[in-house]
Amino acid sequence: MTRAAFGLIGMMLAGFAHAGLLISAEDAGSVSQQYFGQSEFVAIEQGQPTFGIDPQGNCWFLDGRQLVTDPCDRMLSVMGGVRDQAMAGLDPRQRAMMEQMMGAGRNTQAVRPQPITGQTIAGYASDCYQVGSERRVCVSESLMREVMAAVGDARFIERFRDFSRSAAEMSGGPGTTEMAVNGLYEKGYPMLDQTRAASIPGIDPAMLRFLPENQRAQIMQQIGGGAAAVSGSQVVKVEKGASRPALGLSGYTRVGFQEYMQRNMGGMGRR
Repeated sequence: MTRAAFGLIGMMLAGFAHAGLLISAEDAGSVSQQYFGQSEFVAIEQGQPTFGIDPQGNCWFLDGRQLVTDPCDRMLSVMGGVRDQAMAGLDPRQRAMMEQMMGAGRNTQAVRPQPITGQTIAGYASDCYQVGSERRVCVSESLMREVMAAVGDARFIERFRDFSRSAAEMSGGPGTTEMAVNGLYEKGYPMLDQTRAASIPGIDPAMLRFLPENQRAQIMQQIGGGAAAVSGSQVVKVEKGASRPALGLSGYTRVGFQEYMQRNMGGMGRR
């Protein structure tokens, strides 16, 4: 499942569009957007909606021509059992390898963000942090306050954060870089999130961020890498009083999240 799919947020809205905030970020020339309105959220990648939350507490995301949707609380419950189901379907050798990988992050010293000089991004004062040796993250408390005002629903914000925590836990668990970054995201809106890492032919540098830092350093030492490359996103524009973008989801086949996960787990077992 993609990083965006782990957000798993919002169902197709019928009816009225509310004025809200439309935040645009750029990553290697590709622009993504996040819309925050009255108790609703929509994420847009390359001009297409990918996931969202609606005022009724329903969540959705797209996979091919499927619109996967369910109440957010039900999605969270299903996600909680996914790891156990996945482990049960592995043979003993695969299970041992998975357990070793999942435990690696818990056996290392916890990653602690270190404050560095802040900066102004897209017109917003932002606090910046060094996370580990290679990642830099900046967050804005003032933009987060505007987002919360646009949403106007404390329970919505907490649901949104529940999904972020769940995604971070599945990406590495306590003490890892992903959990440390998620903690910063709860302090302010993410204005910049960039990783500087030596390049390895055939490997996306961003994938290395999910490993504990000592393991990442060991891999880089053993394999060797080229010149350091920077990857990640930065907010470039904030539009106030924006209307919710058109979703155009009527042509998608709707499926419940549990059914979707069962199909995918079954497919993994057959490969």
